[in-house]
Amino acid sequence: MNVDWGLLADYALVDQRGKLSLIGIFNRLWTPSFPSLQPTVFLAFALTGEASRSAMAELRVWGPTKDLLVGGQQQVMFGTDGRASSIFQLAPLPLPAPGVYIFELLLDGTSAAHLELNVEQASQV
Repeated sequence: MNVDWGLLADYALVDQRGKLSLIGIFNRLWTPSFPSLQPTVFLAFALTGEASRSAMAELRVWGPTKDLLVGGQQQVMFGTDGRASSIFQLAPLPLPAPGVYIFELLLDGTSAAHLELNVEQASQV
C-alpha cells in the first residue's frame, strides 16, 4: 500500500461516487494565543494498493513537544482499480504551543506518511 498524497483542509468530503472535494487547503495556521483550539481540521488522503482489499488507517497527531494529542482509526476499502481516498475529521484540534505538528498516517499498523502543520502566534496589531 502506498500513500499517493495527503492534505490538510478546512473541509473535505467524499461523495457517493467516490469523488473527493476539498476546501481551504493549508499547512500553516496562526492563532492569537496558546493554548488554542482549531475548531475543525480535515485530513484527506489517497492510497493505492491491492484491488478490492480493505486496510486499517490510523491517524496520530503529535504536538511540537512530541506528545500525542489526538488519534483515530477507520477502515479503508480499495476499489477494483486498487485506489482509495478517505478523510479524517478532527474537531476540535488542540494546539497547546507554537511549533510543528506532525500528522502521522499508519496503514495496517505501519507508518506510511507524515504531514507537517506549522502553527505560529499571530502578531498583535
